[in-house]
Amino acid sequence: MWLDQLFRELKDLFSNTTREDLCAGLRAIGVDARLAGRGRPEENKTWSNGSLGIIDVSEGPIRWANVVVWGYSQRDVYYTDYGVPDPRCLPMLEIRSIRMRESPKFGRVINVRWKGDDRGLGLGHRLSSDEAIRSAIMNTRDEVRVVANPEHGCWLIRRNNETTPSAEQWRCYQAIAEHLLEVHVTGQQTPS
Repeated sequence: MWLDQLFRELKDLFSNTTREDLCAGLRAIGVDARLAGRGRPEENKTWSNGSLGIIDVSEGPIRWANVVVWGYSQRDVYYTDYGVPDPRCLPMLEIRSIRMRESPKFGRVINVRWKGDDRGLGLGHRLSSDEAIRSAIMNTRDEVRVVANPEHGCWLIRRNNETTPSAEQWRCYQAIAEHLLEVHVTGQQTPS
């Protein structure tokens, strides 16, 4: 019985086209994206072992995307990490976008702020002050997390699903990535 379940899960894993679909979607919005070979180190940068593989991105501060799946059942949870390499010694941090409404839980979105500990970098304020980022998150109903992964020398811009971002969302993620690379990390030079 359990062996049948294992084989079903393995079949689902190897027949999953989510990564290929995301790569095709990125290319459709004008991103120079290519499927990378399996086993790349970036697959392990998400603190997960459920990577479906890396998509290389050739232009802009985001250099790769990783589609991650938690669980291998009908209730799979997907997210996409967009990787921004940064050679500086980054502090461990995580912040997320919060869409503010006119009234709690309901009403139109009137603002975006960032919640979490940015370790005194001012990153939350910096991202909240960028009108293009704020507007894109408000318009697209996106929920974005920014994670510093010091062990692997990168930032992760995390989106809680595997679907292709719109062109507006992609520009938003690239703008976030630019801010991440420009933020002053104590004792570190900004990467060139």
